Amino acid sequence: MNFIIEALYALNITDIIVHGDVNTEKEFLDQCKKVVGHTSSNEAICSSDPDDFGVTWAEVKTKMDEFRAEYDSQAYARKRAQEYPSLAEQLDLLWHAIDTDTLDNKDYRNKFYTRLKKVKEDNPKG
Repeated sequence: MNFIIEALYALNITDIIVHGDVNTEKEFLDQCKKVVGHTSSNEAICSSDPDDFGVTWAEVKTKMDEFRAEYDSQAYARKRAQEYPSLAEQLDLLWHAIDTDTLDNKDYRNKFYTRLKKVKEDNPKG
């Protein structure tokens, strides 16, 4: 995943055009252009001069690394979300647990609990 756009917005840089994935300073300088104005027909006037960017590659990379670390730390949550039963199925399992009076069973034998518990155990935090 490329975090260049999120990093630029977080740094309050909104007038840069990005072409493709940017992971290095060279790509940043080659693939990013600063909008410095507009023509009378409202076409963007772009600059490739890094002095016009309002931000350095080091600042952008630091912010991208922060976003990447946050994204990576949530891998378990994305995996869980894919493996949980649909909400409709969860509600059905919950209804059956209530209907059969097994929701608060000390042995936790109802299907609602065991299905969700397995997803959590298979995808632990951190």
